[in-house]
Amino acid sequence: MICDYQRRLECVVSEVLQTPESAAREALIREAERRAPAETRWDSKPGRGARDVAIWLTVVDYAARNREENHYFVSEDRAFGGESGLAPDLVRELKEHTSGEVGNLKYFARVGDLLSHLAGEPADFPDESKISESELVASAVAQAVEDSDASSVFGDSAGSVAPKARMYQYTYPIPQAVELLRIEKPSAYRMQGFGWAAFKAVWKLSTEVELEAHNGDELVFEGLVSVTGPFETMLVCELDSLLNITSAEVTEVRVYRGATLSISAVERA
Repeated sequence: MICDYQRRLECVVSEVLQTPESAAREALIREAERRAPAETRWDSKPGRGARDVAIWLTVVDYAARNREENHYFVSEDRAFGGESGLAPDLVRELKEHTSGEVGNLKYFARVGDLLSHLAGEPADFPDESKISESELVASAVAQAVEDSDASSVFGDSAGSVAPKARMYQYTYPIPQAVELLRIEKPSAYRMQGFGWAAFKAVWKLSTEVELEAHNGDELVFEGLVSVTGPFETMLVCELDSLLNITSAEVTEVRVYRGATLSISAVERA
């Protein structure tokens, strides 16, 4: 399973940045000392955010070692900043880098913001029907759900049909139907003669999971479970002159925290 997931990632990721050797120790130190981009508050939970620190140090290190080109860092994670730009502590860190100011690293909170920065002119956004009826979008979304943590969320939730069970085994759910509920944060731009649209889309996923549940040696449940619930994606689509979608890529998949999923056992014919 891990090898298969790695293979799918390598199909869309052209280069993996190597994390500096010192990043792991620095990440834990920043988490403990509450320094950005780790959690900076002391008022509640234990320190967290070492992973964000490792990501940040990797990006900065790469940009610092490759100063002949501009580099773009896109993340909606508020640890790094937000709509108003990079967090002040991180701006200061770039200016005071040990190898000199890292001025070739640009931060954007959304892909749409990056497109706006690179684009020559704004463009019309396609009608919602073009998105909901696009086979390219549907295929990209279904594949992204299958490859992401969302599939685990829907798979894990199937276990609720057997509350007495302590151990579960299930097949990773394959989307049976994906319905577009709404579009948020739409933006569209034209670059070098091509149109591009970036947006957040909220969907309803219907899927079925083959579940086997045990309580010790006792088989509590074995069968098919239907799971339906909402999730969201960030999408980037290429557009032709008529605003038809000619390619689609999902850049992020999220299941709503606390989302209510509809779960039921399926009676076999």
